[in-house]
Amino acid sequence: MLQEMALLIGQNKENIMTPDEYRESPIWGTDFSKSVTTLLEEIRTEMTKLRGKIYDIKTGYPRFSNNIDFFEGFLTTGISSMYNAIEDIRKIEIAMDDKKHGTSFTFKSRGIGSDSTPGCFVCGGKNGMRSNISAFVDSKGEGEMIERWFKQGARLDFRSSEPRYIQIKIGACSNHSKNLEKLHQLTGIHNVIRLHTIEESKKEIKVSNET
Repeated sequence: MLQEMALLIGQNKENIMTPDEYRESPIWGTDFSKSVTTLLEEIRTEMTKLRGKIYDIKTGYPRFSNNIDFFEGFLTTGISSMYNAIEDIRKIEIAMDDKKHGTSFTFKSRGIGSDSTPGCFVCGGKNGMRSNISAFVDSKGEGEMIERWFKQGARLDFRSSEPRYIQIKIGACSNHSKNLEKLHQLTGIHNVIRLHTIEESKKEIKVSNET
């Protein structure tokens, strides 16, 4: 009997997938091309939506409010707890990426808009209005370093009257708007930027001709 159990345990060990193998075919269809931070943020967003639906039910059927309060409180606690856990994981992921791709600096993009920039960050050019990203940085020194990383198409917006309100603005011409979108997407994962991030964003993006 003991020999049969030992054989069975040995067979099960052989059949257990490694984490790398599991990520290739997850049971619940999780997209492991995304960072853990991003995946957890998506779950937290869904939990917030569920809490909103519970509020709708309570408001629409007030007679059941006392029965439903627990679920709303449960989700609120979970949403709050997840924030702290996600921030801890974010720091770990940033440190791991720093080791792999180089030093990072805070880069909190306000999204893609329009502004005057010194050319396009991919192909250069002169001052003019372009699609741009305006992002907050932590200090004038870090902003100057990021500006040097871009080499072209970026300018630091620093005003001595507002020393804590520091932005860097990056422009893109119409031919490189997709590159700007890629820059926004890559920096938005952890709200940081690296020289490696800029180099990846500048790479040619093939546009599909499919309709």
